[in-house]
Amino acid sequence: MHAVTAEPDTARLLEIPVGAALFAIDRLTCLADGRPVDAETLRVRADRFALQALVHRGPVPPRT
Repeated sequence: MHAVTAEPDTARLLEIPVGAALFAIDRLTCLADGRPVDAETLRVRADRFALQALVHRGPVPPRT
């Protein structure tokens, strides 16, 4: 996920001003064997999206 500004076509579709802040999400879904099956590029209005994270503090578990 990264920040971008709205280009004219995207701004029109999302009903926001050109240059408004957006979240850009580029996602690639792969099968268990690594073959890609779906690629998406999403643009989300910054005023309609919230990201929440939970951070556990303490010892780092061993990698498996």
